[in-house]
Amino acid sequence: MGHVVHFPPAASPEPDHPLRHVPSLAGAVEAFLGGRALAAATRRTYRQALGPLVEALDGDCPVTDLDADRVAAVFAERWDGCAAATWNTRRVAVQAFTTWCQERWPLAEVAPRRRQADNTRAIPLGGSRGVVAPADGAASGEDPVADAV
Repeated sequence: MGHVVHFPPAASPEPDHPLRHVPSLAGAVEAFLGGRALAAATRRTYRQALGPLVEALDGDCPVTDLDADRVAAVFAERWDGCAAATWNTRRVAVQAFTTWCQERWPLAEVAPRRRQADNTRAIPLGGSRGVVAPADGAASGEDPVADAV
């Protein structure tokens, strides 16, 4: 699933500071997405990652009620079967949100997955000779047609 780290709570703002109010999870996500100059594709990607968290964790709960284990469980349930690139893209979105919130509310970070090496090899320009051995022994240098004569 990945290693989960809980961010330490930031110092509390002054009592009359606007950040003193703790929004709901849904409110924090909307403030994050709406208060930044994001490209449409980035906003869509962030919403794809953050939307399942809002749905599964009760978007009306205060953002401070979240804990690393709950966020990680929802994240893993939603994205565990996906490719490493998708996992990491969604993780970056959650990380961007947590970075933005970090000074205000404690949230979780989900660690990246390692990509598996792609061991696929291309066929050399010279063709498949030596890559795929024919069943009739031609790869050994024998000429089955000449031997039959």
